[in-house]
Amino acid sequence: MSEDAGITDDDGTHLTSVVASVVTMLTLTTAFGLLAVGWPYFWIVFPIGFGGVLPAATAIAGWREAKRKQTATVRQTSAGGKLATLREQYANGEIDEITFENKVERLLETESIEDAKLFYGDDGPDRDETGTGHSTEEDRI
Repeated sequence: MSEDAGITDDDGTHLTSVVASVVTMLTLTTAFGLLAVGWPYFWIVFPIGFGGVLPAATAIAGWREAKRKQTATVRQTSAGGKLATLREQYANGEIDEITFENKVERLLETESIEDAKLFYGDDGPDRDETGTGHSTEEDRI
């Protein structure tokens, strides 16, 4: 999905679009329902629904999407930063191989599956140089 398409919910639907559709359907159903029962002021539902409820609901949905994206970015940055720090310490000789492996293992244990997918993307961390995505048990140890 392109960057212009917006932020998507976990299931791929745009939260703002779903909220706008639901509010529109409720507004129309309510207004025409009141018209059908003969209420003379049915038209008041249109400015309330489309002028007040719709903008407020889509603004809240947009805020929630932005908050979710911000949280995901913070998680990705913090997980990558800790791992990068460990790699630098190992490369500089500040920690030995056993300590490095233990710390990486602890870091990965505290990371959720969603965090790992977010950080590595769909390819995963086990992708080898050939690009096949297959690795051996020996490569992972």
